[in-house]
Amino acid sequence: MNPDTPNATTGLFAEMVCDVLGIGCCVRFRAQGWSMTPTIKEAEKITVKPATPSEVRVGDIVLYRKGGKLTAHRVMTTDSRRFIVRGDALRNSDPPVEAAQILGKVVSVERRGRHVSLTSLTARISHRTRARLSKFKRWIESRIAAL
Repeated sequence: MNPDTPNATTGLFAEMVCDVLGIGCCVRFRAQGWSMTPTIKEAEKITVKPATPSEVRVGDIVLYRKGGKLTAHRVMTTDSRRFIVRGDALRNSDPPVEAAQILGKVVSVERRGRHVSLTSLTARISHRTRARLSKFKRWIESRIAAL
């Protein structure tokens, strides 16, 4: 199945991704959706490497499977059995993800022909800065709404 089709993260393609990651190989495919903007934009190619739940840390972007669908979102908190994840562009977290649903970590994105690491110190600092600014923006909005 062509990963450029609208349902690339479901069905047979999702099965193939699970199988490839399950044998220890990386996968690369086009991201669908906008929930991880600006870190990952619609149709950018992402590279996912296999990872066990014990290798996943807060701030990592994980690929997980829920039902027949694949989703890549950022880990907000974890207790090593369950993960709370959320898309960078979303206000609310996803339902808790069980450790067994974690398939791997998104390690890079291809942007304008070059690979951008998502695991580097620079990428982590950039995410933390955006997250803090987003919280500050929501705080300001709540103050304005209270007036």
